[in-house]
Amino acid sequence: MAIKREAEGRGGSIAFHDALDIGEEVAVSAPVAGMTLDDTAEHHVFVAGGIGITAIIGLLNGLASASSAEVHYCVRSAESAPYLDDLRGFGAPVHVHDSSVGTRLDVGELIETCSPTTTLYFCGPPGLMSDISTATSSWPAARVRSETFTPAQDLAAEGGDEPFEVYVNGVGKTIQVCAEETMLSALRRSGVHVDSSCEAGQCGTCVLEYTEGDVLHRDSILDDDERTEMLTPCVSRARGRMAIDL
Repeated sequence: MAIKREAEGRGGSIAFHDALDIGEEVAVSAPVAGMTLDDTAEHHVFVAGGIGITAIIGLLNGLASASSAEVHYCVRSAESAPYLDDLRGFGAPVHVHDSSVGTRLDVGELIETCSPTTTLYFCGPPGLMSDISTATSSWPAARVRSETFTPAQDLAAEGGDEPFEVYVNGVGKTIQVCAEETMLSALRRSGVHVDSSCEAGQCGTCVLEYTEGDVLHRDSILDDDERTEMLTPCVSRARGRMAIDL
């Protein structure tokens, strides 16, 4: 496991770096996979940027040795890139794109080489994620799989959110969600328990079904079809009134 110290994060990475010593035992919950392997793909292309390699390593561990695959690893310097030796042990070709020597990944060129039976997996910084998402916008959703470590845009902090109300089916309770709070926090404040993990629209732990409302989806895990009936209360909002199932 690799954890990057984020000074502006929510404190978890700082605690690992500053408060834990080698050899200490830590109780953790089971990991939640942000991506899964596509069993129907004839070829797998993995793209990792920086610490995003941690998500890709997990997928490679589950890939059958006979599978057709390739790995593209984007780093600032190959000398300090984590897991590089481990990657080479999986048997798939590993292409290291080292920005310190000018060998940056050409996303457009990579996408052009992918066949219709290829599934692409990617995780990395916002710029890389955006470039790949744009380049694969015409691909079937099932052929493009990603995991992000960057929380959804915090519009509330910019004063861009409006209050709304949520009716909880089965409970018969209407809950007011203020502009400065998330739907998840409003539900908990009102005594409605919802499991959660990342609280950034990335893991899917808190996903709920909704039956009414104009939902503003800000997650990075649901596809367009899923968004017609599901939402992530940690980041999703609504215009006016909405209703959810528990």
